[in-house]
Parts: sequence; structure tokens; C-alpha cells
Amino acid sequence: MARAKSEEKRLSILSAATHVIAKQGTEAPTLLIARQAGIADGTLFTYFRSKDVLFNELYLHLKTELRDAMMPGYPLGASQRDRIFHTWHALVQWGIDNPEKRQAMHVLNLSERVTVTSKAAGADVFSFVMGLLKEIVELHQLLQVPVSFYAGLLGVMSESTMDYVCQGIDHPEAAIAAGFNAFWRAIGGD
Repeated sequence: MARAKSEEKRLSILSAATHVIAKQGTEAPTLLIARQAGIADGTLFTYFRSKDVLFNELYLHLKTELRDAMMPGYPLGASQRDRIFHTWHALVQWGIDNPEKRQAMHVLNLSERVTVTSKAAGADVFSFVMGLLKEIVELHQLLQVPVSFYAGLLGVMSESTMDYVCQGIDHPEAAIAAGFNAFWRAIGGD
């Protein structure tokens, strides 16, 4: 009779994969991930059928973790500006606090090993952000470009803010606010 899979072990493998992918990319051997997790190589495949399955599950795991970091204290009834600032601040803070996870997510975003289906599911995790951006675009009668354009601005400008803050500046909160203000002006906020 097969032993039940341990959620703790599964999370340990995901954590190890995050570390290895952040350092060596998606071509790193699964043996290295297994060693980092403290398990036998074959055990990894008990939890994840293949390396590609592992990477797709890790991609969704990281996206979900980031979304979950944005939700505490989300000001549902607040103004658009306050809601998008909350989202911005949580996104930037998560990136600053989790540089290895941020790097692994970058690698996975660019990897052909992550399927179109997984990338679509990862985008769906952030449907509340896309809905908010759509609301802002419609209210402010912004350029008639897809909302994904504004989501891209959010991503790039928040990444620049994270990079700047991670340099060890004296006033990170001021930089986070300044980055947001630049984003808000870029999308036509008042």
C-alpha cells in the first residue's frame, strides 16, 4: 500500500525548486532540487510527475502566494486610487521581502516549460487587479488599448521600484510611494 503524500514534503520540494531555479534557471537538474529538499531524487517524482509539472505547479504556487499577500487589509470599498495603491504596496513589499521567489517567478515567466494553460491560470489569480485596472481605464477614458497594457505598466514600474528599494536606500516607504505616484500619473489617475 502506497504511503500518503505529505503536504509538508510537497512544500519543501517547491521551496527547494524556488531556490534552485532562482540560482540556476530551469535547466538545473532535478537531483539538485531533491538534494536541496532533503529527499531522494525518485521521491520528487512521487510528488511531481515530471520536471515540467513541478515547474508549472511552482509557477501557480508563487502566483497564488503573491495574490494572498495582497489580500490582507484590501480596502474593498475604498477609492480606486486607494485600492490600486494597496495592491501596488503589497506587490512591491512581497518582491522586496522575497527576492528568491521574485527571481524564480521571473525565470518561470520566461520559460517555455511553463504552459500557456498555467500562464493563463496565473493571470486568473490576479483577476481582481485586472478588474480594478479596467474600472480605472473606463472611468478615466484612457487610451483604448487592452487592460493588459496597463497591467504591464504596473508590473514594470513596480519591478523598477523593487530594484531601487533593494539597493538599500534610506527611506524605502518614500520610494514605494514615489513609484506608485509615477504609475498613477502614467495611467491617468487624478
